[in-house]
Amino acid sequence: MKKFLSLIVLTIILSGSLFSQDCLNDVYYTVMNQGAPGKAKSQFDKKCMTGNEGNAAVWLMKGNVYVRYYIYELDLKKKNKDYQIKNPDIILEAVDAFYKALELDKNIEPMARMLGPKEGQRNSARDVEDLGFKYLDAGNYDKAIECFTIAQRCYKIQITPGSAIDEESVFKTNYYIYTVYKLKKDTANYKSFLTKAYAYKDNKIVSIYKDMYALYLSENDTLKLKDVIKKAKRNFPDTIPDTKALFDIKMLELNYLYLIKSDSVKPLSLQLLNSIPIDTLNQDQILQVMDYLLNVGAVTELEAYIDQFLAKYETNFDFTLYKGDLYFKRFLDSQDEQEIVRKSDMNNSDKVKRGNEIIEEGKLHLANAHTWYEKAYIINPNDKHLVKNLYQVKKRTFKPVDPELEQRFKEIMSGN
Repeated sequence: MKKFLSLIVLTIILSGSLFSQDCLNDVYYTVMNQGAPGKAKSQFDKKCMTGNEGNAAVWLMKGNVYVRYYIYELDLKKKNKDYQIKNPDIILEAVDAFYKALELDKNIEPMARMLGPKEGQRNSARDVEDLGFKYLDAGNYDKAIECFTIAQRCYKIQITPGSAIDEESVFKTNYYIYTVYKLKKDTANYKSFLTKAYAYKDNKIVSIYKDMYALYLSENDTLKLKDVIKKAKRNFPDTIPDTKALFDIKMLELNYLYLIKSDSVKPLSLQLLNSIPIDTLNQDQILQVMDYLLNVGAVTELEAYIDQFLAKYETNFDFTLYKGDLYFKRFLDSQDEQEIVRKSDMNNSDKVKRGNEIIEEGKLHLANAHTWYEKAYIINPNDKHLVKNLYQVKKRTFKPVDPELEQRFKEIMSGN
């Protein structure tokens, strides 16, 4: 009786195996000889998969057919931009099928001219990555992360034992993944994948250094800030043609030097500032460097540079405003100097004399500030910083405030 049952089971297994192989042969003929991936997919889905979920050859065929169908649809889209791809995620199903085939039989071999499970996954990695970008553009962050993670798994596959993985692509997927986690405000995963991306020794993506620097800065880890700059300068030497990348690295270095109160801030800032051509296209970069000079009190050098810029762009709002700010800063500094004189060891006569000189200097600074703020106000009367400062200067110098400025000031102070 037991022998009879065993024969029945064996017959069922063999018949199932024969059935699936016949089905696979039919699908193979359709996709490879007839070049009809759509028809082959339909054949496979209807006849081959159900009941053969434990068959590695079936999964391997699924991966191959689905990949070919995916490529077929992409070609249709290239020929007709209005064509709607029926299943953009089919490439994920293909990769999953290759993965399951290998999971079921690590020695599975493909039919002639078809992809093996490892090749199938590696060859699909870029398409999965592209799908991730589409989801990212659509704002579907979770699906984008899923795609980038699957792509990374594919890039890590060794086709033959000991063969190299695609390390550069693994690095880039870490970059993509941490960028999405940054958008999601998922701090833990953001930090984890940023750290992985930063660890890649040949990183040529400046934003990774900037993000790593910002992370260490938030953790008050000054020693690691120095390491970030050192690594960045090694991968972005002064000889490279990418001036934007070099500028960003220099700004990190400038920020670090400012944090540690180095005397090098002023000379490096001036060097950097003078290396940037005076042009409104470079205005954002110029203003970033100028702020460091302002913070270290290089007012004279700043004024000289602003005069050069305004000689070329007379009605530039930002630089006109900046010149007003310089004079207002000089006035505020004079107020501090008055307090220093008052508390000094100078005799009373000298205190009074110096105090009166400072008052006159302050009046002159306020008058100049008012002149430049007025010029800036003609160019852009809606800037909040300008409105507040111009209002203050007018009150301090007892100048009339016109109703329009009064109204704007009140709206700003009320938060409107």
